[in-house]
Amino acid sequence: MELLILVLLSVVQSIIGVGVLLFGTPVFLMLGYDFFEVLILLLPISITVSVSTVLHAGVRGVTPAGIILLTFTIAIGTWFALERSIDILTLLVGLSLVFSSLLHFARSDALTNSFAKDEKVAMPVIGIIHGFTNQGGALLLWWSGVKTSDKNEARSLVAFSYGLMASIQLATVLLVDGPRVFRAFEVMNLIVPLLSYIAGSIMFARVPGERYRDITNLFVGGVGMIILTKVFTEYNDL
Repeated sequence: MELLILVLLSVVQSIIGVGVLLFGTPVFLMLGYDFFEVLILLLPISITVSVSTVLHAGVRGVTPAGIILLTFTIAIGTWFALERSIDILTLLVGLSLVFSSLLHFARSDALTNSFAKDEKVAMPVIGIIHGFTNQGGALLLWWSGVKTSDKNEARSLVAFSYGLMASIQLATVLLVDGPRVFRAFEVMNLIVPLLSYIAGSIMFARVPGERYRDITNLFVGGVGMIILTKVFTEYNDL
């Protein structure tokens, strides 16, 4: 079951640039994993898919300032999430997914000008959200859609930024508890994403460019609604 989920998530990430952390985090949290276990399992897979995409498509649209801001805020957010008990983590995950999807379909000029086009604002927000919840990829999808309408450039931008975010998280996790990370490492976690990337890239080539952004954001919003439904159902059962 776990292997099947990882394969599907890797294929999704190969198509839209994000997926393993974005969708895998809520899935494995709901399966009973704690946040540290989720990071150990998913980070190597996400990094492998992102690196494969970048090596194939190149790097576009990333500035040094954006990289620095992402590095700083993700490290802080990840450390805090690991060191503190966050009871509302799953709720934050669902809300961030739905919110980012609504931002895309709202196509608000005010939001676009005040957030997405200013990296000094966008990068810290994305970094903090990703560090806390692994859901920065949702806003990253929306942000890339504002920066470019070309699906190849958008996926390349997202893949590089997503790989960077996962790498920073992995470095933070190693600092917190390196031995636990190495004990949990499996070679299969590198083989699965490589094979899935090939399948995902073939599917990506078949997606019409004009439908690419809508498809990715429907994905994000749908998962967010499922998570929120589960959260509120559990709350009502208490």
